[in-house]
Amino acid sequence: MNLTKVTDQAVNISSAVDEFMLKFFVALLVVMLVSFVTIGWRVGLVIAAAVRLTLAAVFVVMAATGKNFDRITLGSLIPALGLLVDDAIIAIEMMVLKMEEGYRRVAASAYAWSHNSAPMLSSTLVTAVGFMPTGFARSDLLECTDLFINSVGGEMKR
Repeated sequence: MNLTKVTDQAVNISSAVDEFMLKFFVALLVVMLVSFVTIGWRVGLVIAAAVRLTLAAVFVVMAATGKNFDRITLGSLIPALGLLVDDAIIAIEMMVLKMEEGYRRVAASAYAWSHNSAPMLSSTLVTAVGFMPTGFARSDLLECTDLFINSVGGEMKR
């Protein structure tokens, strides 16, 4: 029996990660540009800071738990970042609205937090529950691959 490498998944995953990072930075640039133009440069800075801090926390947690980038983690990161940007814009718009009504900055931010936290949390939880089956899905593909690679002369090793 001869084994021949047909495809190298490490190369595919690496190119997928590189492609995601390029698309992510372009999307982040577009979001910041739109925020700068429509809402102001401060909003753009807040959104950029929120995204950077969140990504840094995600990378630290993934490194601490031994998780690697693959297509599933990249696919789950995209809607999470979308929710993050959306929630930041909602909170900032509410703060700007309240400051235009005469609230001070701290009072406006407290109002935005107290009145928007429950709807934002609810929408985030609904989205997380919608993606939960993907996270807990069990696949026999890895087990079949292990059995195939470890089989020698028809004898299965585990």
